[in-house]
Order: sequence, then C-alpha cells, then structure tokens
Amino acid sequence: MLIASGCGEASDAPRCRDGFQGAADGHCYPPANPWPDPTLDDVLAALPPCESTDPDGAIDLAPGCADGACVGMTVDEMASVLGSEPSCQVASWSDQKQLCLWDMGIEGLFEDEDEDGQPDAESVTERIHLLPPYAGQTPQGSGVAVQVSCFIEDLGKPEYIEFEDEGGTLMLTDLIYTRYGLNAYDWGSDSTTDGADGRIDNLYLYGEP
Repeated sequence: MLIASGCGEASDAPRCRDGFQGAADGHCYPPANPWPDPTLDDVLAALPPCESTDPDGAIDLAPGCADGACVGMTVDEMASVLGSEPSCQVASWSDQKQLCLWDMGIEGLFEDEDEDGQPDAESVTERIHLLPPYAGQTPQGSGVAVQVSCFIEDLGKPEYIEFEDEGGTLMLTDLIYTRYGLNAYDWGSDSTTDGADGRIDNLYLYGEP
C-alpha cells in the first residue's frame, strides 16, 4: 500500500505509481483483478512464440499411437511393439484397473476384473498416456515437453481449455482437442515450482472419433 504525500493542489485521490489506483481515502491500491474476465484470445496473445521442435512422427493422432503402441492393444501387444515389459500397478480409483508404464514414458490402462494384480489377457488399453521422459512428437512437432504455443500453432485452437494465473501470467493448463482425440496438460509435474511452466507434461491419446 502506498500513501501519497507532498505539496501541491489538494485532491481527493492521490497520485499513484503505475498500476495502482488512487482512492478518496488518500491511499493507492492495486487493481482488484489484473486479468478481468480474460478471453481465449487474451490467453493466446500472451503465449510466447513457438520455439523449434524436433518432429519425428512417432505420435500418430488418428489411431492414437506412440512408437507403434496404440489404443486398443493388449499389454502383451504393447510389450511386443515397445520391446520391453512394463511396470504395472493398481489404479488409485479402481482395484479393477491396472496402469502399466514403460520406461520411455508410455502408459496404458487395462482391466483387471479378477483383481490379481495383472492386466487381464484380453483387456485392451482405452488410451495411451505419454509423460516424461517420452521424446516422440507428431509430424508437426507436438509432444511432451513442447511449448503450449506449439500445440496451438500445429493443431489450432482446442475445443476446450482451462487456464490459471501464475504470478500475473495467464497459463494454459488444459487443452482438449476432441476432434483429434487428444488431451494435453501443463500440470507442472515436470516443473520445480509444481505449477504450469508453458510446456506440456502429460498427453493422453484416445484416437480420432
């Protein structure tokens, strides 16, 4: 809070530094909300330019695949394609779901109806989850650890977004592309601040509808 003082002509409101507003009580106050009713265009305009990416086509959005592991594959089929076995654990929301993660950052979600701690043999993953350290990208350059602005440049505006104020900067946290069957998130899971940092850290592929 600033208290204005000095000589000169009397006034109900003091002169205040930039960004603060004078009030009749003689004090200076910051604006109540630095981002009043921001629109999608406001958020997009605040994004930094997309830096160069390294597209390799490892992610194929249409079928929902990464490195050849696709939506609709069993755990054994994914293991065969990826060349290694995953580490599986029960999902936090259901004892009848198994999350199986491969070291390169590819995860599948499988049924475990008999609750034996292993994915059912015929169960197929309903989505492919990509997380650090996964390094593959779409042919246009979208992927994990890629700037949010690159997704907008490559894929256009998402059908649904969420954003939050991080220290006065509007950060996109959720980008939902229903037309591509793609959910992209900047949750800060790869950030030292545990907050959005402008780069996607979790991708979910469902395949195009």
